[in-house]
Amino acid sequence: MTRKTSSRTPGEDSTLAGVSAEWSSTFNAITEALCLVDLQGTVRRCNKAFAEFVGRTPEEVVGASCCALLHGGPDHPPEWPLPKVLETKAHQQAEYQLGNRWVRVAAYPAFDDTGAVVGAVQSLAVIDERKRAEESLRRALVWQEEIFQGSRDAIFISDVDSRFTAVNRAACELTGYTRDELLGMRIPDLHEPLDLDAYEAFHDRILAGDESVTNAYIKRHDGRKVATEFNNRRIVVEGVTYMHTVARDVTERERTAAALRESERRYHMLFESANDAIFLMKDGRFADCNARTLEIFGCTRDEIVGHTPDEFSPAIQPDGTPSPKAAAARIAAALADEPQTFEWLHRRRDGTSFYAEVSLKMVALADAAYLQAIVRDITERRRAQEALRTSEKRLVRAQAVAQMGFVDWNLKTNKVLLSDEARRIHGLERQEDMVAPEVVARVVHPDDAAFVAEALN
Repeated sequence: MTRKTSSRTPGEDSTLAGVSAEWSSTFNAITEALCLVDLQGTVRRCNKAFAEFVGRTPEEVVGASCCALLHGGPDHPPEWPLPKVLETKAHQQAEYQLGNRWVRVAAYPAFDDTGAVVGAVQSLAVIDERKRAEESLRRALVWQEEIFQGSRDAIFISDVDSRFTAVNRAACELTGYTRDELLGMRIPDLHEPLDLDAYEAFHDRILAGDESVTNAYIKRHDGRKVATEFNNRRIVVEGVTYMHTVARDVTERERTAAALRESERRYHMLFESANDAIFLMKDGRFADCNARTLEIFGCTRDEIVGHTPDEFSPAIQPDGTPSPKAAAARIAAALADEPQTFEWLHRRRDGTSFYAEVSLKMVALADAAYLQAIVRDITERRRAQEALRTSEKRLVRAQAVAQMGFVDWNLKTNKVLLSDEARRIHGLERQEDMVAPEVVARVVHPDDAAFVAEALN
């Protein structure tokens, strides 16, 4: 390589040689890339680290243009520190990306005995690891900010004096205030005096390390009060204590809860005042029952709750089906959201049996879903039905003995129904729906037909 000539004076050469000698003993021991550059930008001295940095030997570097070695051209980039040092005679520093490497560049002016600048010392340190760490940190901070701002719940950070130091977008939406307005406010500013009980009771305890979930009303910027749930905990950032609060609008939840409470109140009122026995079942056992249940089954509440339906049924139902098997089928259908209504033979605590009409269906209460069973004692109804059937049989036998029949005429539909004996007397082999004129034509003697027709009209 041919070294460039310069217009330096003998004094400058002597001074630079002295500076070079002074730095010679330390240059090669330093891991950062160092070089001594004259006013024309020519490298007068370098350490091994600098030669390795530019991919040359020290002999090739000395006498070469520093700009050409680092940038491959005659000029340094505008932000490069070295030209500024020669102009300002003051230390300059910058970070710059050379190819795929990030470097920290520092340049220091070199003075002669008279205080004149005769060159500069330039150092380059590869900072790729630090840059990667900074980029990772930057991304982490971006993620944290996105999570903080993207939360659908309002987040407030407040100091020990209850002054807000950070809020997210949801906090602004919840309160109706801008971020800047909230950062100039304190926690009590968002509450009516009557709604500060939770704040006064828990604030100091939270800052002492307790965690709490409380409910209170927030006073919005427009004056509207919003039912809010607050989840509070202490956080410590760089030795400073703050309160971290996550707030959620629970207006709809409270409305739903109030409606559910009212529904349950009404249900409980009907539950207890019903004239039928009502059971609530869960996991195959009775979980609750009303007062009428105790009367019908003749037992105490403790003798029902926690027990199974099998204990209140005979082993076999009247149709020959084992009670456990029949009950399991009905319960399974009801649990599959298929309401069931059927007759069942029950057994009281004293061992006596009674017939009941049972309705099964699923009901949802506040704490869980239950199988509701409504049991109606139909003993009297079955007795009445049996008495009616017996009476009808006796009537049929009496009509047959007396050879008497009857005709039932529905005036609304003009339909006529004949009893079995009436059909036998008139030779009618099967039951038919007939209108009154047909009856007159088929069962009335011709001599009486005109009289009967006139009476019917």
